[in-house]
Amino acid sequence: ATGKLPVERRSLWLEKNTSPQGQLECIVEILTISDASKRPSIDIHFPTTKYQLRVVIWRAQKMVSKDSFTNMNDLYIAGIFETGGEKPPQRQETDTHLRAKKGKGSFNWRMIFDIELPCSMPVFKIQAFDKDIIGQDAIGESVLDLSRYFAKAQETRQELMKESKGLEIPKFLVSLYHPNTGDKSQGEIEIQMDLLPFEVAQRRLAGNKREEPNRYPPLPEPEREKFNLLRPDMMLMSLLGPDLCKKILFMGCLAGCCACMLLILPMLGGDILIALATWKSS
Repeated sequence: ATGKLPVERRSLWLEKNTSPQGQLECIVEILTISDASKRPSIDIHFPTTKYQLRVVIWRAQKMVSKDSFTNMNDLYIAGIFETGGEKPPQRQETDTHLRAKKGKGSFNWRMIFDIELPCSMPVFKIQAFDKDIIGQDAIGESVLDLSRYFAKAQETRQELMKESKGLEIPKFLVSLYHPNTGDKSQGEIEIQMDLLPFEVAQRRLAGNKREEPNRYPPLPEPEREKFNLLRPDMMLMSLLGPDLCKKILFMGCLAGCCACMLLILPMLGGDILIALATWKSS
């Protein structure tokens, strides 16, 4: 057969329901194996449209420390956009918050992903790591299903184009988990998302990371402790952490007391011996 194939509309029914629940539009072909091998398949892919996904990693809190010695992390965050195997994952990382204390971290870091919709099984993975001299320790991960978010962006595309804006998800906290700790949270990351039609993204340019143009939203420098070479005591406190510094101070005081005792004991011993000799002679 040649030419355009007829389109059929089949009603969808539920048992014990007298009215149809919708219609399925389809093309039905019944071919022999030899005819099927000669006839090319019909391309049924939906036309894709370009969008830009922008994710801002604001801060971290309640992060589990992977360095039990200092009780601090050299913390960084990875963001990974994936689909159902259609294209390779897109991965980006923040800079590292060195010596992050009390489970907190500050980043103010933008990640930009150029994507095409529709796509199957879109997810965004957020992973936190403690960077070591060799390798890193995984703190936790969370996987966000973006299917509904993307579907809404497609439905409202004309409105977004008209108003020259994106579909925004304001700041929210994402809990991270590790397979070795079950359902116990390993920390929280505050992020926000913005999905823009690509044409709108070109009109509302924003720099990756904290680069220019730094807008939509503007990202200030992160709040992190600065190392001061003129204050070696404070720099040591920042590098080693307050807990380890307290232990070192305690051990130093203990060692000083022991040294004083070692110096004093011979003098006391001599005085005692002289006193005993004087007492016996008298």
